[in-house]
This record gives sequence, structure tokens and C-alpha cells, in this order.
Amino acid sequence: MKNQSTIVKNSDNLELPGVPPVPKKRGRPVTGKALSNAERQARNRAYKKIKAVSEMEKIADSLRHLSDEELFTRLKNPLQRSKELFIEAGRRNGWI
Repeated sequence: MKNQSTIVKNSDNLELPGVPPVPKKRGRPVTGKALSNAERQARNRAYKKIKAVSEMEKIADSLRHLSDEELFTRLKNPLQRSKELFIEAGRRNGWI
């Protein structure tokens, strides 16, 4: 028979005889690195700003090789150009 005054050693914690073990907490464990909603939103806005600038640089690079006349004809009818770009994107992404 076991002695009631001895401590039973467990791999996780110490258990005393006659005392129920503390149940595990539910949910995801705390890391201490959580951001507030304001910090998360500020980080998201900064990311979107960087992404928008890089997209504009890509567009500017694609138009640099054009002569003034070619650039003027492309920009002359923006609705037609936007249709062409939409169709091109649709073909690339498998929509069309």
C-alpha cells in the first residue's frame, strides 16, 4: 500500500495524493506576441501601401520603352485598353 504523504512525480507537474490535478486550459496557448487590432490594421495599411507602390513601378517600367506616339495611342482610348487588359487577364487566369 502506498504512503499518503509521498509526492508522486509526473513528467509535467507534481501531483499531491488526494488533490485532483489541475485541468489543462482550453484553446490556443498564449505566446505573448499578440498584436492589438490597431497595430494589426496599421501593419496591413503599410503593407498595402508598399504593394501599391510596387504595382505602379511595374506599370511605369512597362510603359518606359514606348515612344511618345505609341504611348499617346494607348492612352487615347482608355476604355478600349481596359477591355483589352481585362480580356488578357481573363485568358491568363482561365476565366475566358
